[in-house]
Amino acid sequence: MLSARAAAGQAILGICGGYQMLGTVIHDGVESAESTAAGLGLLPAETSFTARKTLGRPAGYAAGNRVTGYEIHHGTVRLSGAESWFTSEPDGAGIPLDGCRLGSVSGTLWHGIMENDAFRRAYLTEVAAVAGRDFVPAPDTSFAGARQAQFDRLADAVEQHLDTAALLGLIEHGPVPGPPTLQPTLR
Repeated sequence: MLSARAAAGQAILGICGGYQMLGTVIHDGVESAESTAAGLGLLPAETSFTARKTLGRPAGYAAGNRVTGYEIHHGTVRLSGAESWFTSEPDGAGIPLDGCRLGSVSGTLWHGIMENDAFRRAYLTEVAAVAGRDFVPAPDTSFAGARQAQFDRLADAVEQHLDTAALLGLIEHGPVPGPPTLQPTLR
């Protein structure tokens, strides 16, 4: 199904493990009983797992926009015959950092790329154009603002519906000895 989608020029985005699966092969002597598994072959990328986990907060550029994300994965991805999607310079030049694109198929190890408003707008505009759809991103949509609004809603709900003084007492002093009991009432 993904191969047919790619052949039709429809967008596919793989992040982390999804990116690794879009490649040609995965060498895994760490997490799998199989030492080598064929990928989907949609990107010219080869993954080799290592015991050491990569953790990081990378930053770079794609489509002229600054992009930040986070990494949490095993292994490395080596490209053959493709350029890196994220680079150290806004014009796409500079040091290759991560990911690749081939036609309508894109992949990266960087989680959180869609949290970058300008990048997300550019990527979705491109995907919509390739799909023949009209799409104009809202210029004032802010992922950080939407996330903060959710945190505020959660904080308001906690404040309204939770006895925070009792919770703080439990945190500071531990639970009251003995199991809690409920007394049945008949009406």
